Formats: sequence, C-alpha cells, structure tokens
Amino acid sequence: VPRRDRGRGECSIALKCGACEVAGAGPDFFEAFCRVRESLAIHRLTPQWYGASRNVFPLGMARGMGLGLKAYRLRLGHRVGRNDLVGIFGEGPGIDPVSVEAQREFWREWLRSLGFTPRD
Repeated sequence: VPRRDRGRGECSIALKCGACEVAGAGPDFFEAFCRVRESLAIHRLTPQWYGASRNVFPLGMARGMGLGLKAYRLRLGHRVGRNDLVGIFGEGPGIDPVSVEAQREFWREWLRSLGFTPRD
C-alpha cells in the first residue's frame, strides 16, 4: 500500500506477502520500494515488478514530479524516451529482478555508457 505523508515529505510502502510483512519509507516511492526490497531479500523474496528489474531506474521528472512511481527501462548506450517509461509496480516482459545494489550498479554502468560520470 503506497502512501504519501505531505507534511513530512515522505513516501511509504507497506507490503504483506503471506506471513511476511515489510515496510519502507523514503523521499519518493522508488526509494521506499528499495527499502521494502532490502527487507524482502532477508526472506529470500524478490518482487517481480519493473521497479525491481536490473535495467529500470527513475530519472528526472519521473522521480521528482512523479514521486518515483514511474521509471525508465535503460539500455546501455541509449538515451531514454517516453516509450521507455514503466510503472514501478507494473508487470510485463523483460523484467530481470535483482538486488537494490545490482540495480544501482546497472544505472551507473548505463550512465558511463553515455559518457557521464556517476555520482553516488
């Protein structure tokens, strides 16, 4: 259940999967989902949504104005376009679920493939 606390400027997600209940919070829903994924990893569970896929990451307005509910499918050496935008809780083809760190590493690799130096 995604929720936004406007007063605190924080987004939170609570997820129940069988007997496992986890929650996470962050400045946007993508970061809150990352906290949930880290908690799920302890139980050896990985969500099968775009937001957990190796090559999906929120950028620019999708992150700022969209609160991280949408993210881009990244391809090494290619800039993103409108057709690359997916919902982080969406399902579909090409999902490659990985750890939060593996996903961030792919994002850094994507930046380097475009000639940028990633700042962590």
